Amino acid sequence: MCQLIFLIYYLFRRPKIARLTADSFPNVPPDEFLEWKRLELQSIDIFLWGSAILCGLSFFAGAIVGSMHPSSPSDAQSMVVVAQVGLFVAMLVVLVIAVIPGQKAVKIRKRYGFTV
Repeated sequence: MCQLIFLIYYLFRRPKIARLTADSFPNVPPDEFLEWKRLELQSIDIFLWGSAILCGLSFFAGAIVGSMHPSSPSDAQSMVVVAQVGLFVAMLVVLVIAVIPGQKAVKIRKRYGFTV
């Protein structure tokens, strides 16, 4: 659920950042602003694409697990847990990858003290 909230937040935030120009921040050198914008959009894109792909995979995994006919209820629970843990780990990996350009963007933003 939390992932869905962030997904919606960044879906609305991305166009706002994409529309920004260096003229909006005169105290920031244009090349630094463009680098910040590129890194910020890259971080958001990684998160959005990763979330969308993992959401699709979760439906696919749910369909596969749901179509299996386990020999016992504990086998069914085990399959669901394995699928959920795998998707959780994959989401953590996506978040770590998205944080790398995001942290570089934060450093640039803090260096010049601007907010969006």
